[in-house]
Amino acid sequence: MTSGRRRLSIALAVLIAGVACQVPGQTKSADAIYRDARSAVGSTVSYRLTVTLNLSGSRQSYSLAVAKSGGSSGTVTIDGTPVDIIQSGGSTYMRGNAFVAKYGNPDVAVQLGNRWVRTNTNPLGSLAILGPDALAQTIKGKSSLQNGGDQTLDGSPVTKLYDKDGAIYVARDGKPYIVRVESSQAVLPGGLKNLIADFSEYDRAKPDLPPASFIDATR
Repeated sequence: MTSGRRRLSIALAVLIAGVACQVPGQTKSADAIYRDARSAVGSTVSYRLTVTLNLSGSRQSYSLAVAKSGGSSGTVTIDGTPVDIIQSGGSTYMRGNAFVAKYGNPDVAVQLGNRWVRTNTNPLGSLAILGPDALAQTIKGKSSLQNGGDQTLDGSPVTKLYDKDGAIYVARDGKPYIVRVESSQAVLPGGLKNLIADFSEYDRAKPDLPPASFIDATR
């Protein structure tokens, strides 16, 4: 699954890369809006990331609080089967006996029940690449975005920046954070399809602390 996280990073880089031409009547070009969004995202310490995508025929969704420090926590659901995950201080903690039964060992899943497990291996890959710094580093211009004008997304005012591969939605109220990245292409680099990534709770999302009680599978 580590390669899946890398593919996700590549897809985000493709979708949110670019600078745009000036659009008559707009107070700011897509280029200027894009630079402001890059600066705003780069200054954050945390946010919540919600992603849905198709990867190699698998439907996957992620709801994660991601911190600049590298700590992350949330729920990942693969083809309807969820697993809770916390990454903190170089350790990974997982909880989800249904997930273990489906993708691991059913007998082990029965023994674990609904308890947390600390593990040396993380089948879901590192979530650190989804931190604010990593996101900011994926934003690189290639002169392709256009300004789609002001719109409303989930009741909030945004500006849409787009090209043939997808779109970026930038908040108009408060700081110009990126609030959504979506694909319009059927197939993206790494096999990703129909990706939608929503970003919220900038500087407010707080990853969970490691559980007080867990089974240590690192020994």
